[in-house]
Amino acid sequence: MDHFDIITKQLKLMNKEIKSLKKENDKLNEIIKGHNTDILLIKGLHKIEMDSKKTTIRYQNKKLDAQQKEIEHLKNELIKLLNN
Repeated sequence: MDHFDIITKQLKLMNKEIKSLKKENDKLNEIIKGHNTDILLIKGLHKIEMDSKKTTIRYQNKKLDAQQKEIEHLKNELIKLLNN
């Protein structure tokens, strides 16, 4: 076996290793894509949950405002009655 044959064999082995590494890399990229999809889904669900909580808080604030107005109104009515 001469130098050329040895180098050719080494290059063929390296080429096989490169192909194997490329396949492994492709598999890992698919896994990463799946994880990225999961992350985007989780972010979307979190945003929906936060939007829902914001809506609930706004609704509760409106209820509180209405109750405070009602209390203020009743307080004024009570003051009128006490002054008469």
